[in-house]
Amino acid sequence: MFGHKKDTTQTEPLEVKVQSMPKDFYGGANPVVTFRDVKKNVNISGEAPSSLSKAEKVAYGQTTTVGRGSPLHIVNLLMNGKFIVLGGLGLFALFAGGAGVYYWYQSNVGTVNNAPTPPAILTVQTPEITPAPILETTTTPSEIVTGTVPVVSSNSLLEFPSMGLVDSVDLDNDGLSDTAEEIFQTDPALPDTDEDSYSDTHEIFYLYNPAGKEPMRLIEAGTMQEYINPVFNYSLYYPLKWAVGNTKDDYRDILFSTLSGDNIEVLTVDKDINQDFVTWFLQNVPGEQFSNYGSFESRFGAIGYERSDKLVYFIVTPERIYILAYHTSETKIVNYRIVLNMIARSFKLPGASGNMASLEEMISQSATTTVVTSTSAVTSTY
Repeated sequence: MFGHKKDTTQTEPLEVKVQSMPKDFYGGANPVVTFRDVKKNVNISGEAPSSLSKAEKVAYGQTTTVGRGSPLHIVNLLMNGKFIVLGGLGLFALFAGGAGVYYWYQSNVGTVNNAPTPPAILTVQTPEITPAPILETTTTPSEIVTGTVPVVSSNSLLEFPSMGLVDSVDLDNDGLSDTAEEIFQTDPALPDTDEDSYSDTHEIFYLYNPAGKEPMRLIEAGTMQEYINPVFNYSLYYPLKWAVGNTKDDYRDILFSTLSGDNIEVLTVDKDINQDFVTWFLQNVPGEQFSNYGSFESRFGAIGYERSDKLVYFIVTPERIYILAYHTSETKIVNYRIVLNMIARSFKLPGASGNMASLEEMISQSATTTVVTSTSAVTSTY
């Protein structure tokens, strides 16, 4: 019982497979390793494969490019250097040949057909022209022969403004430019600033204040002042802010100027007491047409002539002639046509009555004048 127990477990034999080294490796010999060729298929019929070698990319591009397989395709021709050179030479030859034919035709055949074409005959209807009235003068042929009549000078007494000059902007189209409205302190958007049923132009024509009912007279409105010539003693109204200049020591040539460059000139000229104005005009104002002038009278009885565009006035006395003329700045635009009209209307000769017509007389009278604007001549009743 206490003896050593006999082990009855038996161990099975272990089988181990041992692979022996190939004979080619014995003695350090290098074996020959053989690989099999494997062909790779490339899909060139549709979308490009995700990974291609450089040679495969070239083959893919040649297969899918435009014009493949057609040597006359436009793409292949444009890529062909020989075709480009030959095509350029052909176009040059074609152009040179065409130019040669054209010039040959012009120098040979064309001269036959280049006879001058007779001008077209246009039928123009000549408007009826009313002859200017014959002006009677006191000059006789004998006076011209004997030389008693002065010779007409080629130099005018002053520079007269051109006919047809246009006014600057007139917003309310009442005959006062917007720049002139500032001088008279009127509303550029209203033709009747003080709403008294008389237009601004109407009141200025009669030398009344257009900007208010009181004071009534223009000279009392604070926008104008009176100028009295110290030698010839005539007087007139002019804008308060304008400068007055005496260009000669004898006060014969007076300028009323604005900062814009516009000015109004008043020139005094002596006249033979026995010479009528028409004769004097034809002799001394060669650049002007007397047919452009009509009769004129100031509010203080001075008599003379005014040009149809209201830019030139002549005040006539037996001994003297006073010339009033407008001069524009370099812009050639008339800003103050109404101001010259106001100066002429206020012109008063020495010894004349200083009384103006009453308001009742102004209302009863009907004066018609022509206001020349930048676009047309508008006739308005003042």
